[in-house]
Amino acid sequence: NDKCCSILSYNVCGLRNKKEKVSFFEFVKSYDIFLLYETFLVEEDFVYFENCFTGFQLCWVEALRNVKFGRAIGGNLYGIRNQLISEGFSFRKIENQFVIYYSGRDLNFYLLPVYIRINEWKEDLDKISNMFRQVGSANLILIGDCNVRISENQVIPEELDIVGLNLSSERKSKDAIINSKGERFLELCSDFELIVLNGRTPGDRKGEFTFLGPRGNSVIDLCSVSLSILALVKDFQVRAEIFSDHMPLHLSLNLERTYKENLFPILPKLKWTGYDALNFKDNLNNLMQDMQIDIPDDPQEGVNLFVNIIKRASYLGNTNQIENKFKCQFREKWFDFQCVALRKKTFNLLNLYRKTNCYLIKELYVQSNQKFKIMCQNKKREFHLSIVDKFRTVKDSKGFWELINIVKNRKYIGGLGITCEQWVNYFNQLLNPPVQASPISYAPPFISNETLDKAFQFQELKQVLNRAKNGKAPGYDRIPYEFFKDCPDVFLEKLLHYFNLIYNSSNIPDSFSKSIIFPLFKKGETNIVSNYRGISFMDCMAKLFSGLLLLRLQQWMEENNVLNECQAGFRIGYSTVDNIFNLLCLIKLRTRKKRQKMYCCFIDFKAAFDSPDRNALFYKLFALGVSNKFINALQALYKNTESSVWTSKGLSEAFVTSVGLRQGCLLSPSLFSLFINDFYDFIEGGIRMGGVNIRCLMYADDLVLVAPERKVLQMMVNRLAGYCNTWNLAVNLTKSKVMVFRKGGRLANNEKWYLEGKRLETVNFYNYLGIGLTPLVNLKPHFLDKLHKAKLAINITYRKFINENVIPLTKKLEVYNAAVRSVICYAGQVWGHQNFEEVEKLNLFFIKKLFSLPVHTPRYIAYLESGFLPIYFYTLQLHFNYLKKVFAMPNSRLPRILAQEIIKYNIYWHKDNLDLCTKYGVTFSHYDDINLDDILANLKTEFRSAMVERANESRFHYLYKDLMLEPEGRRYISDAN
Repeated sequence: NDKCCSILSYNVCGLRNKKEKVSFFEFVKSYDIFLLYETFLVEEDFVYFENCFTGFQLCWVEALRNVKFGRAIGGNLYGIRNQLISEGFSFRKIENQFVIYYSGRDLNFYLLPVYIRINEWKEDLDKISNMFRQVGSANLILIGDCNVRISENQVIPEELDIVGLNLSSERKSKDAIINSKGERFLELCSDFELIVLNGRTPGDRKGEFTFLGPRGNSVIDLCSVSLSILALVKDFQVRAEIFSDHMPLHLSLNLERTYKENLFPILPKLKWTGYDALNFKDNLNNLMQDMQIDIPDDPQEGVNLFVNIIKRASYLGNTNQIENKFKCQFREKWFDFQCVALRKKTFNLLNLYRKTNCYLIKELYVQSNQKFKIMCQNKKREFHLSIVDKFRTVKDSKGFWELINIVKNRKYIGGLGITCEQWVNYFNQLLNPPVQASPISYAPPFISNETLDKAFQFQELKQVLNRAKNGKAPGYDRIPYEFFKDCPDVFLEKLLHYFNLIYNSSNIPDSFSKSIIFPLFKKGETNIVSNYRGISFMDCMAKLFSGLLLLRLQQWMEENNVLNECQAGFRIGYSTVDNIFNLLCLIKLRTRKKRQKMYCCFIDFKAAFDSPDRNALFYKLFALGVSNKFINALQALYKNTESSVWTSKGLSEAFVTSVGLRQGCLLSPSLFSLFINDFYDFIEGGIRMGGVNIRCLMYADDLVLVAPERKVLQMMVNRLAGYCNTWNLAVNLTKSKVMVFRKGGRLANNEKWYLEGKRLETVNFYNYLGIGLTPLVNLKPHFLDKLHKAKLAINITYRKFINENVIPLTKKLEVYNAAVRSVICYAGQVWGHQNFEEVEKLNLFFIKKLFSLPVHTPRYIAYLESGFLPIYFYTLQLHFNYLKKVFAMPNSRLPRILAQEIIKYNIYWHKDNLDLCTKYGVTFSHYDDINLDDILANLKTEFRSAMVERANESRFHYLYKDLMLEPEGRRYISDAN
């Protein structure tokens, strides 16, 4: 309601036990203001719950811990919805207590959250009294757990006119007891003209119990409002909930709300069901035989035709088939219909008791509530045990990772509190940057090309469908890929005919130009809109058409060798590892001699994909030789593009996007590579190595300039500025850095670089494509960062999985290798020839976590007893396998050229590999035929011997050497035990 402000006051009896209860956080966040008491949380706990209350400004009151062990006492949490901050609500501090202050045009009041401790009741009440005196004659609302019993006392005198306020002058209460604390509390209310709302409003005519426990019932949670603002009260009620022994207090105020959102509902995704997997293709085949399909002249009507046919053939798209067959979806996978039934029974008993006030009903409610909690615990345990059984039988990687996603220890992150207007303004500005470059004027030439212009073939459509991944979010039509991938050939032939019609005519349906933006949280504060990046969802039919165009474009680029060798982004046979390998080889080659340096400038563009002028893009495509027919289709796709933002409450109004490449379009990465392809020729400079001039390394918009001298790098930076000004690109100065690679020494005073008069920062650490670099190419800082992230993955993401004793050991090792070890082994293909102590620390950490070993367990015991091998054995295999791949590349490929230079000068990885072969007597002739198995066997024998030697020489664990040490290690650890 735009004229109502809802306030929740709730003694939750602990927040930690509600961490995984999604329904609890949804309930709390349905209010504009919430006041939670007895959270039992201390300061270090706050960070784990902040993401649960996104969209609210929070105020924490720390619980008190009087003893080292055990639960902390008290603790409160207050929240104000972000939109209300701009409407006059704010946190203030009075007498060292947090309150909420409202300042409107003609009205001000203080909202005082109250939690009066039983053992310090008098002291806390005196603090409240002092707060009242400090605010003087201000309007007050006092609400919370007062721990007083006031029966039906406090009658409003007749002389106080409350007619028309829908409030009763006399209170009702199911709690007939009044104690001395209650009398004192009523005196305080009388002194400051506060009217108790319990038992006086339409929502609480009977004065419901606010505490229902096994030992008794009472009305101890109260709400009192200043007489002068009683007209603000729309209603007050005691809600019936079972999250706590206390009942939540709901207060609604008549406040004029200024904020309104213009949102539109989004259709639910057409779900691919098990029924569809069995019957969809046959249903669609029958439909195609029964109906005559004539593709209409209007391309949008053609899209609607195909969409409607798919919906008719699907299970959930046909309302006649799913009537009375809807399958309920639960938030928790273990929460089944038995839980639903018992929860419903518990609520019914609670409501019945509130109506009848019967003691017998109350006992039944308490018993049912206890049974419900026990049932939830048992269901959860049984669910996890069933997952364990599935782990024992899973055979493919897809099923394996589906199980992993179930057992991950995920934090619940609720809906976003950022307004629709904020979302639209942010993405509108982001996707429509100003075009500051001079407009490009040109006369389009006539270019035809058989590869690009010929009609789409059936096998091409099948190839696009085979590339499409299941589980992807659809666009406006809400039909996912799964339906198109399972269509019979007769349908696909009609679809292919439609695609050829619109390709020949360049008459693209309007829906192909529309997309839905979903805000994806990156990091930082969850209520700051710039901490989100948007991912765009397009209709699958639009993506299939784009996929056909992409196949043609890629084929044309390969046939004509269009892209520069230094561009590795989104190309078949190229990867980030290639660029990391190229850069490190360049550094080692350049700095192999004393006093030689290599100057690098790492460039970060501001919104690179969103910045190119579309007219300039089409000009460059013509200049490269792309055909008119292909460009006409692209221009039609880009003609009237618009996007809507998917918020937690619905879709925003659409806004036009007129600049940049389309997000979510399969063509965009390749189009950007073509757009920036001429940069290499424009930039000049560079380093000559292996008979080729290397000026930069590119991975899509990730760019690094390389130069042999300071002046050359400055010249290249100047050229970069000119290129950006010409083609409407902007360099992000805060993220673009310079690094001087060298063997030691300081930088000279004149080794500074400027971009259009602004200095570029020279750094000693930079993360390039996921690998942390230093001037000395010391990877230790990189591995320390990766080690920290890998440990977090073990401690947080996969903790429950690893600690579950009934999960087979082999499955735990699979998870560790695939999801944890891979973090620290990133780019091991490049550095895997070296053995890093920081990398091996992860292995030891995992072994100790897996077997619950003490932190100070010696390395030799951990390895000898577990039978684990160092990670170095794995990275060495990665390294040699990658080198085999490099030497299988064409002679023109940059990794091969640089690898041959490394071998020529016998430095870096080649020298280490030769030393390794010599040490273990392995003959080396070429990387294609090296005997890696012999090297690994020798390494394994040497490693075990070293561990046994340490065990024998140990002074602290001298008994361990007397144990039987089998030659091949212990075999008592297995899935069976």
